[in-house]
Amino acid sequence: MLESDIRTIVEAAVELRRHCDGVIVEGSGGLLEPLAGRLTFADLAVALDLPVIIVCPPGRGALNHAALTVAAAREAGLAIAGLAICGASPQPDRSERAVRAALERIATVLEVIPNDPARRR
Repeated sequence: MLESDIRTIVEAAVELRRHCDGVIVEGSGGLLEPLAGRLTFADLAVALDLPVIIVCPPGRGALNHAALTVAAAREAGLAIAGLAICGASPQPDRSERAVRAALERIATVLEVIPNDPARRR
């Protein structure tokens, strides 16, 4: 993907925003995931000028994942809308509750999405 390709995506998003209440753009990986060459999803997010929602797991590695991604977003100059915890237990144990509380200190938790085994079929 070249910078002209990002321009095409940005122009399409601007057009969508004129006709919609909002636009959600999902990256297929983290902010530092390469699109092509040196361009990353962070570059696309900057070009789109949209706040980011960081999706993170509910357990092991969540704090590191969230903290590193928030740091990368801030370094890129991106606004952080908050976190979405995806795959949470319907009845979280003490460890998962502690992770959620610690995540709240990193950024606002906007949503906790429960694990739903039925959706994996």
